[in-house]
Amino acid sequence: MSSPAKPGHQYKITIIGNSQVGKSSLLRFYQSGEADNSSSATLGSDFFLASEEIDGVKVKLVVWDTAGQEKFRAVSVNNLRHAKGVVVAYSVEDRQSFEDVKRWIDDVNSTCEGFALALVANKSDIESRAVSTEEGRDLARKLGVPLYETSIFLSKAPPSTVSIRQVFREIAGKILENEKSQKNEEKGEKLIAKKKKKSSCCSC
Repeated sequence: MSSPAKPGHQYKITIIGNSQVGKSSLLRFYQSGEADNSSSATLGSDFFLASEEIDGVKVKLVVWDTAGQEKFRAVSVNNLRHAKGVVVAYSVEDRQSFEDVKRWIDDVNSTCEGFALALVANKSDIESRAVSTEEGRDLARKLGVPLYETSIFLSKAPPSTVSIRQVFREIAGKILENEKSQKNEEKGEKLIAKKKKKSSCCSC
C-alpha cells in the first residue's frame, strides 16, 4: 500500500514568448486535453490552477498565460514577478519567435530570482520547419536550460515530442529541488552562525 502524498505548496509558473507561437493552445491542452489551435491572441494575461503530485508531494500550480504582442510586453514582464517557474516558448515554424527567445530570457533574468526555466519548441508536428531541432538544442545548451519539443497534436509529432503536461511536471520537480536546496543552504548558514556565536562566547 502506497503512503499518502505529503501536503504541498503553491507555485506560480508563467509562460512567455512571441504572439502566435501557440502558448494559449498549449495551456488549454494541458488543462483540458483539447487539441484546439483556433484561439485568438491573448489580450493582457490570464491564468488557471493545476494540481500535480511530484515524488509524493502535492503541488498546486498557478499557471499564467501572457500576451506576446509588443504593446502588452510590460504586462507580460510584470506577470513574471514572483514566478518560481518560467516557460519560454517559440514556434518551430516562426524563425522570428526563435530569434526573440534571448530577449524574453533577458526579461526573465531581470525580473525573477531563484526560478526554474525551460525552453519549449512548439508545433513540432509541422514538417516545414523554420527552426531545426539542433538549432533549438544548441540554444538551450548555450542558455543552460532544458529544451522540450512539444505539440498539441502528439499523434502527428515525432517520437521525441513530449506533452506539455510533462514539461510542467518537470518544472514543478525542479522548483521543489530548488526549494529544498535553498532550505538546506539556510540551515547550513544558521549552523555556521550558531557555531561562531558559541566560539565567541567561549573566548570571553
